[in-house]
Amino acid sequence: MQKTLSLNVEENLYRLEQAYDSVLSLINGAHLTRLYGTYYHSEKHIVYSKVSFAEFKEFALNRALFIKKMRGEPSNPKRGNLSTLRTIPCASFRATEVFYYKHDEELTLTFEEMHESVETGNSALVHIVINFDDKTSLKAQQSVKTFKQFKSQVSRYARNALGDLTRGFFVIERSKREIENKGGKKPYRALHAHLLLECSSILTKKVIKDLIKAQFRSSIRDIDTAVSVFFEYKANSVKAAGKFKEYRKIDLGLVDYLAKGLNSPIMKGCENKSKIGRKLLNYRVRREWRYRQYKALEAEFKKLSFHIVDVPVGFDFEAHLIETINAVKRPPELIKPSREHQARLT
Repeated sequence: MQKTLSLNVEENLYRLEQAYDSVLSLINGAHLTRLYGTYYHSEKHIVYSKVSFAEFKEFALNRALFIKKMRGEPSNPKRGNLSTLRTIPCASFRATEVFYYKHDEELTLTFEEMHESVETGNSALVHIVINFDDKTSLKAQQSVKTFKQFKSQVSRYARNALGDLTRGFFVIERSKREIENKGGKKPYRALHAHLLLECSSILTKKVIKDLIKAQFRSSIRDIDTAVSVFFEYKANSVKAAGKFKEYRKIDLGLVDYLAKGLNSPIMKGCENKSKIGRKLLNYRVRREWRYRQYKALEAEFKKLSFHIVDVPVGFDFEAHLIETINAVKRPPELIKPSREHQARLT
């Protein structure tokens, strides 16, 4: 009898922990990433290797599961303006070095709001890459002031091109191409921007590209790839034995990818990221709400763990914990917009 009771307790504890991880993913944004294995640049050769592909496929899937689980809890809003960038150390396939997976809580919550809006209305997510010319890149890197002015210009031009209700964020990155700086002590790198936006669903790739190129005409390179537009993103995901898929529907994986360089600011004292349509993005409200949900989840998990002996076998922990977080009232600012409101985007 005692042995049976012990086994029941162990089973319940395991199921409770599994349910906790599953419900936490609804709070920390992990549910916004579909589960698939991904290979990175240093692992690309494995995709073409018939010998090790099966082994790598399993490894990549387990790594994706690990990353989803390790996103962790939301940060305390009382922490103020501390960095929202987090790093998850991961193993590389057949390598001794550690691979560092980065994600940013602010960008995650911003994407969550955009994703909810797209799911309920007539808008779409679009990823835009803009390559800036040497003059613009050099001027932006002269001081913190000029870099902030540059970011403001990117935000303003994007809204001018695609409409005032366009919203989202962008990240500025250094390109590999160096810029000749006459009389300067050090060489500069050219800049490019990744924009992830919610805009009207009636806009085609060509229309978006033409509108962006026209608005940014005085600051982009004179090349065919000065502006690139995607409704998908290059995920390099593993599909089946010997096969892989490069492009997938935009999800949180792209947002995490754009966080990769946020710990290395281009200008010291100034972030590489910025919002577009600032007034439309309730990041702080959403952060506080998600944190309250997390505290409710944590308290209920501890309560159930303490009384685990009294919990009957077969109890639906996940459904119970979902009810717990749903009991934390959603702020009015975050109520999913109506289709009538979303129609204004068109």
